[in-house]
Amino acid sequence: SSQHLARCSPRQGKAPVPTPRCKMAPPTAPPVAPTCPWADAQKEESKLALNLSIGALVGEGTSGKVSQLLGSIDGGRYVVKQVSLKRVETGDCVVLADLVHEVRLHRLCSAGCSSIVRYIFAHASEDSLVVTMEACDLVLWDALTPPGGAWNLPAAAAYTGELQPDPVGLHTRLLHLSLQLCQAVRHCHALRVLHRDLNPWNVFLARCPGQLPSWNLRVGDFGLAAQLPENVKEFEGLRAEGCTALDESALGSLYSAPELGKRYGLPADAFSMGMTLLALWLAGACKGGADELVGVTEAAKAEAEVAGSGPLAALWWVAPSSSTGGGAAKESPAGRLILSLLHPDPAARASAQRACEVFGGLSGASPVESFAPDSGDDRPTTNVRSSKCCRAFSWGKSTSKGGTL
Repeated sequence: SSQHLARCSPRQGKAPVPTPRCKMAPPTAPPVAPTCPWADAQKEESKLALNLSIGALVGEGTSGKVSQLLGSIDGGRYVVKQVSLKRVETGDCVVLADLVHEVRLHRLCSAGCSSIVRYIFAHASEDSLVVTMEACDLVLWDALTPPGGAWNLPAAAAYTGELQPDPVGLHTRLLHLSLQLCQAVRHCHALRVLHRDLNPWNVFLARCPGQLPSWNLRVGDFGLAAQLPENVKEFEGLRAEGCTALDESALGSLYSAPELGKRYGLPADAFSMGMTLLALWLAGACKGGADELVGVTEAAKAEAEVAGSGPLAALWWVAPSSSTGGGAAKESPAGRLILSLLHPDPAARASAQRACEVFGGLSGASPVESFAPDSGDDRPTTNVRSSKCCRAFSWGKSTSKGGTL
């Protein structure tokens, strides 16, 4: 055709250019990022996306404040932890790398275990970090030490919800919570993660309406958590690669293992878990409230730290057997477990897996297997701050209501 001839005709003395058999795309310049009409507003829009509706303050730690998150439309209850990265008034600056490490391990551990506070998301800006997570109702310590005695939940300072009737007995509830605590620690250890700060202030309770028992346990606060590298079984010293350094508050904690900060591994968490279980089970018998419970745990820690002394006195964990009319006594499997968790030799302590097996088996056991003392007025009394305070918790009596708590 004439058009074809025109395209193939010489131009300015050059040879004709043959027509290709297929059309080839002309060469193009490197791609250029498209400009968006809202590009200038992108930064401001990002801020608006995190303009979360924050409610009442529910807690405050060393690194930040925790408040209710309002406006949830999925039926869940959430809290927001806000951490200032630039605290000008104190001259202190939070290290973002430590916070990122905490977030990473919290996300890792909560993904596969319902007994760990569920991680939702985190966002960092130039001067602050926001972490959103599952909301709980009570710090365990507040449930153990409210006015009027342990588990007097309406009197607990941090609890503001409505209580529904719970026909589950106290002994069943404690077994349920103990098993959940052990499951959480077992899950972390399966991931080679040490919590390094287990205590009744970092363990929480969440209401579960429609379930029995109606309270579930959650382990939280992974600020000091550390993950063992492959083929490494122990940390040594105060600092470990990729995790927050241990400070005086951790080393001096009543619930920390004696070897923490020296040479330690997973058994250090087992010791802290044992101390937390000790407080959980003995709180109901401490009529002196928080002071008496602190005294009991202090005595346990002091005895456990005596090198070469072996496990704590066996008298701690003897409960009467109903089959013998209360005249004879037998050891409690749960008591023997906690004794082994508090053993001064880390190698002799029970693992979290073993603890799960024991409490899982006891969930169907008779209430007389409880190792906590009776709450009656006739229980033995002694100075809880003395080295013999454990004998105040040696004996209990079976009751028609079940349990020796």
